[in-house]
Amino acid sequence: MSDKNIQNAADHYAELLRSINGVALKKAEKDERSNTYDIIFSYKDDITMAIFLDYDDAPFVRFVLPNFFDITEGVRRRAYERACETSRVAKCVKVFLNQDEDDSIATVEFLDGSIEEGDGRGMTGTQLERYLDMLLSAASTFSSKMS
Repeated sequence: MSDKNIQNAADHYAELLRSINGVALKKAEKDERSNTYDIIFSYKDDITMAIFLDYDDAPFVRFVLPNFFDITEGVRRRAYERACETSRVAKCVKVFLNQDEDDSIATVEFLDGSIEEGDGRGMTGTQLERYLDMLLSAASTFSSKMS
């Protein structure tokens, strides 16, 4: 897959983000170490999120809400159980614990065929905003289950 296809998709996602009320772009650049194009932004209440486009698997896209719940050693087992429960009931969202850190991550992962086609314009702003809200909803569900 060409770098241009990824760049076209990144430009489109950044354009969609700018069209959503309450979004502020923070960074959009290629990460050479992970071979991804990373778009970092804040959404509703200044919550940091990211979109990752994978150069090694071009149609694969991840929307990520990192570090939304701190996991202490005493609650790790319960947190794993609650992450599984949340992933089971949340639409399209996977919640998991970061193995290397004491925090949680929520992701929506999918294939965007428009990246392979070259234009990367397969998603609308309404769809993107719904995905972002689904991440927030899953994080809220997990947090309430941990209470």
